[in-house]
Amino acid sequence: MLSVKQVQLNLRHIGYYYKGAIDGIEGRLTKAAYRSFQQDSKLVVDGIYGKKTEQALIQMCKDMQTALNKNGAALTVDGIVGSKTIAAIKKYQSTHGLKADGIISQSIMDKLNADIAQSTSTTVIWDKVKYFKKTEFECGCHRQYCNGYPAEMNKTLIDLLVRAREHFGLPILITSGLRCVKQNKIVGGIPNSKHMYGKAADCSLNSSSSNDPKLYAWFKKQPEVSYTYTGFGAVHVDVK
Repeated sequence: MLSVKQVQLNLRHIGYYYKGAIDGIEGRLTKAAYRSFQQDSKLVVDGIYGKKTEQALIQMCKDMQTALNKNGAALTVDGIVGSKTIAAIKKYQSTHGLKADGIISQSIMDKLNADIAQSTSTTVIWDKVKYFKKTEFECGCHRQYCNGYPAEMNKTLIDLLVRAREHFGLPILITSGLRCVKQNKIVGGIPNSKHMYGKAADCSLNSSSSNDPKLYAWFKKQPEVSYTYTGFGAVHVDVK
């Protein structure tokens, strides 16, 4: 069984169930939190922290950790709320303009799940994309050799660029997005350039031309990045 302190932490951070001190004392507020949690979990409401209540609490916390991981965290899914889980909650809240109190209310959990549902889609829904427009990725041939969009932009790449924009807090200028075969040849791209498939972009931070070492270093650390380089007046990034 979890310690009373750990139970209090779990109950506090998964929905305001416990609002008292994390003191390890099974007092009035703790027992009231048990009852509230049991009621919401459709358990016998007796205010006693037993096996079924613990199983439900741990599973709810695991679901929360899993949802946070699918939104970019890297937590151990163990159902135990600790400093890393609380920090991940606060980071998610701050990123989405929410009060960073480290508490996952039901409305925030719903938003987490909605974000997951959107992220699992492979189609870029442009009216839901923050910071970028489809036209920013139009082929550089200016419709001389194609209709401007020889492929669909890859959602993983767009999500990566949105995350970079939020990380640095600066606009990101796209200097090269899609390329048709002829445009890719004209600019000297490699024959299998990912620009032709919507999986690559050349970009810079808040500048018309920048070999930005910070952006390059950040891209190198992201798991979905296949290759990144700089030194040509921008930063190239492509995804797996």
